[in-house]
Amino acid sequence: MQRVPEADFTVGDADVATFGHDWRVVPPQAWLDRLAERDLSPMMDEPEASSPRMLVLSRTDFDDAVKEAFKAHARPEAMHGNPLLRSRLIAQSTGLDAAADERIEVLRKHLDDAAYTLDSDPKTAKYYRAVRATYLNPQPTQERAAEHLNLAFSTYRRYLKRGIQHVADVLWRDETGDRATPNG
Repeated sequence: MQRVPEADFTVGDADVATFGHDWRVVPPQAWLDRLAERDLSPMMDEPEASSPRMLVLSRTDFDDAVKEAFKAHARPEAMHGNPLLRSRLIAQSTGLDAAADERIEVLRKHLDDAAYTLDSDPKTAKYYRAVRATYLNPQPTQERAAEHLNLAFSTYRRYLKRGIQHVADVLWRDETGDRATPNG
């Protein structure tokens, strides 16, 4: 358990410290494994404070990070600061100690795979084409992407927005472990 000073409170004259555990950062099985290791090896070192920590994002911050990751998709070196690289989604695949380039490649693959799910449904394939023409196989400008897709610019932008949101929804379900199906 970690101390959560912002949740401390006072009862009468007594100050009460609050402790908690963020199960999104260290899920129950990892926590139990760590406890079992500690029981078997009482001399086990505590994890170093300087080791990389998983980042838990709000849904809004997660969606923003997905948009930023798409913008940097064609330039992987621009993804180094993306908070998704420290998310559960990536940590489950690579661990937090993996090299940044490895985590970036995994993030790009997650983006590609989630975007590709759009192409399997005739109702959402148009969103996939907008995402592909903008980020995965990019045209020089969004205007050219709309032209390439033979769409009015406003229609193209609407499709692109919906495509990105769909990808964010898919990745958010993976991040949170929620396997419920999305709303059409």
